[in-house]
Amino acid sequence: MSSFVDYCRKKRTIQQLPTPARKGHNAILNADYIQDIVDAIGTWSCQRVFLVHSKALDQNTDVVKKLKERLGSFVVGAKSGVGAHSPYEDVLDIARMVQENKADCLISIGSSSYSDASKIARLMDANLAPDNLTVEAMEALVDQEKGCADNLKDPKIKLILVPTSLSASEWNNNSSATNSQTHKKQHFASEQAAPDLILLDREVASTSPRKLWLASGMRAVDHCVETVGISGMRLLPGGYVLTDISCLDGQRKVQRRGVSPHGRCARSTS
Repeated sequence: MSSFVDYCRKKRTIQQLPTPARKGHNAILNADYIQDIVDAIGTWSCQRVFLVHSKALDQNTDVVKKLKERLGSFVVGAKSGVGAHSPYEDVLDIARMVQENKADCLISIGSSSYSDASKIARLMDANLAPDNLTVEAMEALVDQEKGCADNLKDPKIKLILVPTSLSASEWNNNSSATNSQTHKKQHFASEQAAPDLILLDREVASTSPRKLWLASGMRAVDHCVETVGISGMRLLPGGYVLTDISCLDGQRKVQRRGVSPHGRCARSTS
């Protein structure tokens, strides 16, 4: 038993998914979010970091403060707070500030709304001109029949996600945001839209209130249904489609006991 416990607590780096498109897109289990961020931006030679973080996390803990202190002048800007279901306005606000600050690395610390907003903001940075970061331009990218803007240009800057919930949306290259004008949730993707690095830090995850932590697990089911329902989604070899629900059990263990998710997938019935 002791050897198993030691194995579970061991820090490990894995490829996010066993597909060619995810080569170089890693996740660190039992991460030390500050040191791993420092190591990553050093490896990538990033000089200008933009932070997106939970407002409650910043107000009630020292997680964000300690990161800012460690990164020092590398932090060129920050956005505190993202609305539920990643409103277009927040996505565009992040994209605008990334461009204005000439950021070469985006870091998100928070729940699925933060992860999705950050992933899509990178896509808007790559696909919309600085003077065209509008709700109308963002919506124009969407195929209204599919409810998805796919085959977009790949992101130009690095992205690190530090999740504080069980929703597991950070593992997807397909992310959703809500148009507050139409109240529709739309999806945005490109082949390389997945984060460059996911950091599963148990200490950071433990800051989430227990009720929110447990409730966020249902978001993985929500994300699973959304993914299965998207027209034209790509299957993994063998007829499997990766969904957020496949990561739920693994991430729960990672953030509570340090056990690796092994990429279990749900078979598509389509």
